[in-house]
Amino acid sequence: GERRVLPAAGLPIDAIGCAQKGVEIEKRLEIEKRVELVPIRGIRLRRAVMGTLLVAERPLCIAEIVEQLEANGVTTMPHLTRTPNRVVADLLAHQVRAGRAQKVGRATFILLPDSVSVSTRRRWRRWNEGRGDASNGFIR
Repeated sequence: GERRVLPAAGLPIDAIGCAQKGVEIEKRLEIEKRVELVPIRGIRLRRAVMGTLLVAERPLCIAEIVEQLEANGVTTMPHLTRTPNRVVADLLAHQVRAGRAQKVGRATFILLPDSVSVSTRRRWRRWNEGRGDASNGFIR
């Protein structure tokens, strides 16, 4: 397969496609993680996931989104019985029903930017750029 790198994380992705082709994203050892992951949920998680899709400007598979979230130092709530991939998949399924995202393949989604107001896109992008703080609903 081709060799790509997640831009913000610098993590290699060995992929021919995404999850729909049975490709797994290479994960770093826990020891190599530079930051302790902060658990987020609700609107903070939605802003993080949708901001990741907005900045990517291309379809992303769920595994890529979860890797990017971890590269940004966040994850889903650890006490949940569902994996981070499942939580993100459920969140994106809701966004598809709301008309903000589109499923373009198995476990692969793209943002529909025209379905979201300019101010919401700005909040999503700002979260992803790390300019928020906890008082504004951001964790950085």
